Amino acid sequence: MGVKDFLKAVAPEPSVMAAIRAEAKRNKKSTLTMRQIDREIAAFRRERRLTNATSKRRA
Repeated sequence: MGVKDFLKAVAPEPSVMAAIRAEAKRNKKSTLTMRQIDREIAAFRRERRLTNATSKRRA
């Protein structure tokens, strides 16, 4: 498998990326600042940690 084949298999099609960008613009998500993006990432990770922690506990 060459690099081009790998990228074709892993990366989404350009039309999919265009649709994602268009949806972000419609929802006003394309104007987020880096601080807002960092907060969203931190909130997602915190939530994921909490859900994973409760499922891994032993009874």
